[in-house]
Amino acid sequence: MFRLELSQHTVRLEVEDPGDLGAVAPGPPDLGGGGGFGLNLVQQLSERWGMERTAGAGTRVWAYLALEPLPPSPA
Repeated sequence: MFRLELSQHTVRLEVEDPGDLGAVAPGPPDLGGGGGFGLNLVQQLSERWGMERTAGAGTRVWAYLALEPLPPSPA
């Protein structure tokens, strides 16, 4: 499941899946296999992020991304 919440200054993203095993933490990317970049990107691009186990025995990862004001539109 994917959720997006927009406020004046931030975007909150959530990704949830039924998995509930193992640690959720950035690890070294697998340069040969092309994986392991997800949480590293989240950590670099977000203001803050975290994870929680859900009541339905799943896992939710969330992140807050800062929004910059849009430039004024031409007249």
